[in-house]
Amino acid sequence: ALPTVDLAFPTPTTTRLIRTTTTTTQPSTTAAVEIDVDCEFDADGRVYLWGALLSTPTTEPTFYAFGSPTPDFDEYAVAAEFLAWISEHLTTGDDTTASWFHYGSTEPRQLHRIVGSAAHEILARGVDVLTDTIRPDFYGPTGYSRNQLAPAAGAHWRADGATGADTYAWIDAARAGD
Repeated sequence: ALPTVDLAFPTPTTTRLIRTTTTTTQPSTTAAVEIDVDCEFDADGRVYLWGALLSTPTTEPTFYAFGSPTPDFDEYAVAAEFLAWISEHLTTGDDTTASWFHYGSTEPRQLHRIVGSAAHEILARGVDVLTDTIRPDFYGPTGYSRNQLAPAAGAHWRADGATGADTYAWIDAARAGD
């Protein structure tokens, strides 16, 4: 007999990240120098902001921003400045002691689109937290977006319910002088 499915099961209002049973253990990827990267782009798909949280064993985590809120910014110049900065931090000292982390394919895809082959060495050093850590060992019943998963780890945002679409409106307002 086929199992019955209760279609009245309530939709979860909060995400519970559930550890799945695996036969292998995913090692935790850590490095002496860790750089967590995120990029923001406007409604036209142009990246106006690269953000990087630099963590080292000897300093407090520090946020660095590379970008411009103006509508006439040079996307290549912003990405090249970010690429030079991250390259410096990833290639100083022993190569095995520095890594950069991103969540999904957006950051590598955008960096490659903007600066092309100049990014290849850095792209090879990236760790995709979603692909390499989350999806192999966890099931997210309401999805894998950071907005869904981060609250389970205690993260919160200044603006409740903010979406990617909201950021388009906010950058347009900022560019208009608001």
